[in-house]
Amino acid sequence: MIRPRISIALATYNGDRFLREQLRSLASQTCVPFELVVSDDGSSDGSMEILEAFAGTAPFEVAIHASREHLGFGDNFLRAASLCSGEWIAFCDQDDVWLPYKLERCADLIARLPKVDLLSHSAMRTDEVLNRLPGCFPDHGKVTVTGPLGNKPLSVLPGFSLLVRRSLFDLVDYSDRPRSLSGTGDLQTHDWFVCNIANAYGHTVRIPDRLVLYRRHGQSVSGDPATRVPWRNLWATTVRNRSEHGRLLAQRAVYAREHRDFYDRLLGGARPGGSPDEFTSRTRQARRYFERVGVAYSTRAEIYARDRPVGHRIAALVRAARMGSYGRISDGRGFGAGAFAKDFVSAILSR
Repeated sequence: MIRPRISIALATYNGDRFLREQLRSLASQTCVPFELVVSDDGSSDGSMEILEAFAGTAPFEVAIHASREHLGFGDNFLRAASLCSGEWIAFCDQDDVWLPYKLERCADLIARLPKVDLLSHSAMRTDEVLNRLPGCFPDHGKVTVTGPLGNKPLSVLPGFSLLVRRSLFDLVDYSDRPRSLSGTGDLQTHDWFVCNIANAYGHTVRIPDRLVLYRRHGQSVSGDPATRVPWRNLWATTVRNRSEHGRLLAQRAVYAREHRDFYDRLLGGARPGGSPDEFTSRTRQARRYFERVGVAYSTRAEIYARDRPVGHRIAALVRAARMGSYGRISDGRGFGAGAFAKDFVSAILSR
């Protein structure tokens, strides 16, 4: 079995507090990475000195690229990934710790699943001194493989858990990616972008192996993921705060249309004439998919409009059901039975 060459893409910014520990964990991998590519976003602490010292002793090639302008979290990671030359890229946060067998486990699985383009593993949550916290993030209960457009609509897997096939970066220009779901106008982060592209053009595998200590601390850039919310609390939050839930659904409708427009732009640059190649065909499918998802979110948002009469909300529920909005989450075609239950209760409430 031939293992793929795996590049590590590390984005740094004023990370000297935990960076040494992370670098030691990379050097301790039982499957030696092909290279480590670092993009530093203008650190003013000791990060560059730590990186340069590590480069002199690492058992693999280390390339350090200092940005001349502040790129931000997502662009810094994507810059690092674009400079990688391995067949696969593993995203690496500066403050986590990799377990020694992370790359070995992932490389062996990738070698056995040649059609997979994106891999995500589970991870253990810890505090800043690596004491275990409740729950895992992500928490993949079993090995699952999904095909193109087979993931939950507009879903994301955390970047530190991802390994992505390098060739996906050659399909599109990441500088023209959709805007983020935050509503700030910023472009989507690296993990959203990679999950989006992999879902459109390839296969995604999730594995339950917990291969990273995901450190949570006061300076963390990403938000602390919530542990699983009890059903009764989720129900109460959704139904009691119907207006806010409707706003979030409407926001996701806009986000879906951002993706639709992104694939429209890709079609504009696709090869004209003749039979469409696989890229053009997949791009068209993705464009239609996000058009449908945007309509589904807009329709569901109407169900939570408290100023609309009950009849209007029920009609919106029926339209959503007819377009398949409550299909199985596992095949990427719907929001699941739980969404229908919550939407139904919101539709029939008098106020």
